[in-house]
Amino acid sequence: MTILGIAGCTGLLVIGFGVKDSVSDVLDIQYGRIFNYDYQIFLKSDEHVDENIDILNANQENDYVCSYMNYTTRFYLDGKEATASLIVMDPRDANMVHQLTETDCKTPIKLSNDGIVVSQRFAQNNKLKKGDIVTIESVDGIKADVKVANICEMYFQHFAFLSTSMYESLFEEKTVETMLAVKTSNKQALLQDCNRLKDFQSLYEFSKAIDQFNQMIQALNLIIGVVILVAGSLAFVVLFNLTQVNISERIREIATLKVLGFREHEINMYIFKEIFLLTLIGAALGMPLGTLEHHFIMRVMSMEMIMFGLNIKPISYVYSFLITLIFTFIVLLFMRKPLKKVDMIESLKSVE
Repeated sequence: MTILGIAGCTGLLVIGFGVKDSVSDVLDIQYGRIFNYDYQIFLKSDEHVDENIDILNANQENDYVCSYMNYTTRFYLDGKEATASLIVMDPRDANMVHQLTETDCKTPIKLSNDGIVVSQRFAQNNKLKKGDIVTIESVDGIKADVKVANICEMYFQHFAFLSTSMYESLFEEKTVETMLAVKTSNKQALLQDCNRLKDFQSLYEFSKAIDQFNQMIQALNLIIGVVILVAGSLAFVVLFNLTQVNISERIREIATLKVLGFREHEINMYIFKEIFLLTLIGAALGMPLGTLEHHFIMRVMSMEMIMFGLNIKPISYVYSFLITLIFTFIVLLFMRKPLKKVDMIESLKSVE
């Protein structure tokens, strides 16, 4: 019972910290690693796109600048329809600005002319798999069939990726590149450059979206606090009751130890080392148990256009383990008094 109770306590802590890790990392991963640029520039037309790129490239503060086409396309899937944001780029640029990986979050995906790459949540919602044939629309509404070449890791919104040559081959029309991706650390210099751009419409900064999202999830700190209190209560109740039962069942044994001259700390260790060992075993079992429960909860929490990660930071496991031990020490401190009150005369009583 001690092992199961402590395992439940540690598992709850792993779930609490894991939920925060998974939710808080969603936008950081997507707009910090997958989308490997900082700003999107919207143009009214692509008439002066090359000239605009030259203006931005002249600024040494900009790491790189590339143009692409982006619009909302419609997918026709076995009698139903779905929409996703289609990004059409030259593979040489796409493989630089988008660090796409497969659903294992490790294997890199290189955009090519093999077909379309769709985001993971979109594929899950529409039961798509690699090799399926889907029908999509061009920006002018022309329909064409294309193979799903791969499914990529993505957490926020539905995205699809297609090479420029593949788009032009499918729809027999030129791409209209009215978007610019810019990676730079100097925002002020970029704002000055935007004033010189032709057909400039607006500038979007990913960091603002990340900051707004991080402010929204500050409420998770309160949830984590509640989980810690619940887990602590579970550990306290389990250990307190079982330790009391342990002492009451062995009261004559403890009294005998006192008669034999054992010191107070020696008697405490005689009882508590067993509880402490069981706590270590329970905490070790609770961490994988909490990981499994965390994965289940995060899959249930996923929404139509948001998929949460399954990652738990190593420090979260450390916190869960240490907090479990802290609650155990608190219980053991409480149980010192009942041990101290055991009368030595108890050892002389006959068993009734």
